[in-house]
Amino acid sequence: MRGEPALEAAPVRSVLLPRVVPRTVTVLSLVVALTVGACSAVEEPRNDKPAQRPGGSDGAVASDAGPTSAAPPAIEKLAFVRTPSGPRILVAGTDPGARLESVWLDLLDDSGEPAAIDPDGDGVAESGQLEIAREAMDVLGPTFFFEIEGSIGLERFATRVVARAQERNGKMGEPLTAHFAPVAVHARGDACDLRGFDACADGLACADATPAGVAGRCEDLESARARRCASAPVLAIGAKTSGSTGGASLWDPPDGCASASRRGRPEAVFRLHLPKAMPRVTIETLAGTTTFDSVITVLDGCGAAAKALACNDDDPPPISRVKLEDLAAGDYVVVVDSLERKGGAFELLVTPR
Repeated sequence: MRGEPALEAAPVRSVLLPRVVPRTVTVLSLVVALTVGACSAVEEPRNDKPAQRPGGSDGAVASDAGPTSAAPPAIEKLAFVRTPSGPRILVAGTDPGARLESVWLDLLDDSGEPAAIDPDGDGVAESGQLEIAREAMDVLGPTFFFEIEGSIGLERFATRVVARAQERNGKMGEPLTAHFAPVAVHARGDACDLRGFDACADGLACADATPAGVAGRCEDLESARARRCASAPVLAIGAKTSGSTGGASLWDPPDGCASASRRGRPEAVFRLHLPKAMPRVTIETLAGTTTFDSVITVLDGCGAAAKALACNDDDPPPISRVKLEDLAAGDYVVVVDSLERKGGAFELLVTPR
C-alpha cells in the first residue's frame, strides 16, 4: 500500500471527484491513488462551486439526522504545506452534531482561478476539485482530520486551496483558504501540533503532553525518547501483549523499510529484556486484532546512537513480522508504528523461533 509519492505502488484511477478516499491519499497531479480498502470514485463535470447533495426520489432535500441545536460542522485549521516528499493538504475541524457529509477542496492558481493541472503537457487539464467523504477521515468524537499528499511539482499548478464543509442536508459551510507555504518551524518550548500542521527545529520533537491530545511542545528529542523508554511496557517471550498507537512520533522506520511520506505517524514503544543470548526471536503484530497498517522496528537501544536491527512493513498488511538471530543478552527497544495518521489497537506476539 505504500510507495514513493510520485510513483505510488497502489492501483491508480484518474478521477475528477473521488467520493471516498483513504485517510491519506496521494494526488499525482490530481491522479488519485486509492490505497485503502475498496474505495470507489465517480467522474462528474467540474463545478466552480460544490454541488448540493441530491434529495430523495420526491425531490426533497435529505434531512439532517444530527441534533439541530448543535453547531454546524466547521473547518478550523487548514494548511497547504511543502514537505520533502511533496506538498500536503491538512484539514482539521469540528462536527459537534455529527452532521458532516464531506469536505470539498478546490485548488486554485496564483490569480485565484481554478487550477489548470496539466502534468503531461497534452493540453487537457485535470480537475483540481476533490470531495472527501466523512467515512475517509479520522473522526474522534466531535473532531475530524485528514490529509492529502501531492506529488512534487503540484505547486507549479496550484498555489492555494479552499476548503468547505458540507452537511448531510447539502448546506455548505464558510470557506477557509490556505496558501502554499513551507511548514512553520518552532523552537524549544514552543507549542506544536502532532498532526503535522507545523514542525520543530532539528534535534527537537513535538512531544505530547497527553497521549490522547493533538497539542504538544517542542523539546529535546533524546529527552523525549528517554522518557518514553523509561515508561515503556516490557515484553515477555512467548506472550501476547496488547497495545495501541498514539501521541507524538519520536521514532520512524529506517530508510528502505517504509516510504518517507509515511513518517511522523503515531507509535507504541516496548522494551524487550533478554537475560541470556537467544539464537532466534520473532516479533509480530497479529491479524484480527491489529486495526491499522503496522510496521515494526527493533533497535539495540533508546539513545541517539541506537541502531535498527530489523524492520518489517508488510507480511502482509496489517501484519508485520521481524525475525532476529543471535541476539546477545541485554535490552532492546521495539517500536510499533502506524502507517496511518489515526493508528489504532494491536496485539504483539514475541516467540523464541
